[in-house]
Amino acid sequence: MGKMSGSQKTILIVMAAFAALVLFPPLALVLAFLLLVRTLEDGRPQPVTEPVAWGACKVEPAELTAGGEPLPVTVTYTVGKGGLKEGGVIRLCPGKVLRLGPDAWQMRMQWGNGWGRLQRKDPSRNNYVEVRAPSSDVVISVSMMEKAMDRTQLMWLKRKLMQKLGRDLERMDPRDAFMANLKITARLEQGSLAEGDPVEFVLGAGSGLRPPAGIITTDLACEVDRHGTGDFELDASLGSIDAVGGEPAALEVIAPTLVAPSERFRVLVRCVDARGHLSPALAGPLDISYEGAVGGPGSVIMTESGRGTAWFAAGASSHGLGRIRVSVQGRGVEGVSNPVVCRNAGYRLLWGDLHTHSIVSDGTQEPGYLYHRARDLLGWDYTAVSDHDTWSFGEERARTEQEFELMMRAADDHYHPGRFVTLRTYEWTNHRQGHRNVLFGPGQSPVFLPHTDERYSTPGALLSALAGRDAMVIPHHPAWKLHAGEMRFDFGPRDSSEGEGASMQRLVEVYSRHGNSEFYGCPRPISHAGMMEGAKGALVRAVLGKEYAGPDSGSYVRDALASGCRLGLIAGSDEHISAGDPRRAPTQLYSGGVTGLFSVSHTREATWRAMWERRVCGTTGPRMLIEFWVNGAHQGSEISAGSASVTGHVIGTAGLELVELVKFDSSGYRSVWQESSAGPEAVIDWTDQRLRESSFYYLRVIQDDGHMGWAGPTWVDVEK
Repeated sequence: MGKMSGSQKTILIVMAAFAALVLFPPLALVLAFLLLVRTLEDGRPQPVTEPVAWGACKVEPAELTAGGEPLPVTVTYTVGKGGLKEGGVIRLCPGKVLRLGPDAWQMRMQWGNGWGRLQRKDPSRNNYVEVRAPSSDVVISVSMMEKAMDRTQLMWLKRKLMQKLGRDLERMDPRDAFMANLKITARLEQGSLAEGDPVEFVLGAGSGLRPPAGIITTDLACEVDRHGTGDFELDASLGSIDAVGGEPAALEVIAPTLVAPSERFRVLVRCVDARGHLSPALAGPLDISYEGAVGGPGSVIMTESGRGTAWFAAGASSHGLGRIRVSVQGRGVEGVSNPVVCRNAGYRLLWGDLHTHSIVSDGTQEPGYLYHRARDLLGWDYTAVSDHDTWSFGEERARTEQEFELMMRAADDHYHPGRFVTLRTYEWTNHRQGHRNVLFGPGQSPVFLPHTDERYSTPGALLSALAGRDAMVIPHHPAWKLHAGEMRFDFGPRDSSEGEGASMQRLVEVYSRHGNSEFYGCPRPISHAGMMEGAKGALVRAVLGKEYAGPDSGSYVRDALASGCRLGLIAGSDEHISAGDPRRAPTQLYSGGVTGLFSVSHTREATWRAMWERRVCGTTGPRMLIEFWVNGAHQGSEISAGSASVTGHVIGTAGLELVELVKFDSSGYRSVWQESSAGPEAVIDWTDQRLRESSFYYLRVIQDDGHMGWAGPTWVDVEK
């Protein structure tokens, strides 16, 4: 080859310079990452331990307003009997204590608590940590990892990269490392502390501790090494800090949707702030007025101990529709109930959520709190705490026997027949083939079948393993594109000819706080980073791309129904009670969904039957009545007929932008009946004049406030 000309050399130099500009910065960043970030390897498990009654922990103030102004928070740990000698250590642990039993406590990482990064570098900024000794002759050193979450996440990312490159690393639960790095260690370097001496951890000693965007309770536990040997004990005296709602802005009035004439029923009033958070700042008399077919007392007292809630009894006076209005005289704080339909239906419409998570997996609160929240703070009739079968952060670890027993025991302890129903369940969490909740019938002993066990590692294998048991399997958020690449949701066998246990899939969660999985292009698509601000938000959205599956993925609910799955449409929350600010980090963006069960009573037996028979409706939150019949058969039925007459009604909580009856047959999906109304009511009375083949029908509702609802399908197998 001859020598290059000057122009060729120039072109080559320009190309090389351009390549260097393009390639070097990323390569330099990767090299710096590999050299400067250590691999996360020290993941010693947080111990399950018997707490000790030694010192005393107190938090002042115990509450901050969610989204409000930062304030300093002082955690005072009072030294117990025998004092603390030189070398002793007190460790403050922000997180959550999981009580596996009275004598079995464990510190847990609390994801998304929203309190922000604690720091020791700049006293003028939020979240500065200071530790104060009781006297000048006592010297205490303080150590903590700055930006612990960010740094531990980088170490975790390097760990995953090393594993991808073939490095063999012992399996670990990353939460243990995250939790360990968040602890604040105060070591007694000089002097001693006597019994009764206080050590103060001041969080936000400079300009205050920044409160979360949402309401949450976080534990501030203390671990003590009394002898400086490295052996820590968890103190039974537990401090906590609450982020609570702010100034009262409105009242939410929650009444049953469906009651019989002359029936007495309970009504819940919730005081909320401008962001919709439950506010404890209101106490005193509330005025009550009634419209239509309901009546009751003219007032009720909201007490301070009610923490923003009050209950009272009302009654149905006749057939028809009623509403209840509650107000605070002179405050401009008021609210009106959901519609109360008074008729002799022979059943009730019970509202609740089949999909919540506790600190047992990746939630932020103990299971017992979730049951209390559902029954006492939200006014639900039933709920299910469906913790994951594994810790789902890359190195799967199945729930321990102790954890699974706690999950089932908590459900049984909070079941009160006639008033509040709980269901025993867990979530089977396979990131490649789909997530689904496994529920056990009233008389069925629960069994734990994690997807990490090869025997239960596919949807078909799970259903086969459950065959013969009184159980139900509910797929959820099937259109979520998880982790790397698009997850093709595997809905599993459609009927008994494809595998045992197929009939256990009776319902599908079409909507949750993650978003809507009804069909590609539907309203409220799955998203988590849509509200993040600035360059970080743009980067996260660029990495995640569209978080919902593509049009040909087969992952949407309509795809499943069209392929032969016979699933009733429900909605849930997938609630974790995170309190992070969606402007700063990915989070669940939408309101939580709820499911209505047309049940004859508040018992496990009755609710199970309603679920099994698919007598359900789901909404994005409001208590809409969405009900229809095909040839007199309730939604969710499978009937054989040569004609189809559809009747029904919708009573919403706002004007109805669209009420739509959707039909499916070999021609695909189409809307066969529609109505809109400025008011909240619509009546369906329609006969299918073109029924030539087996078809199914379902109702979808969109209110003018953007909330949605679904009911059905009902399947009509055409008689030949």
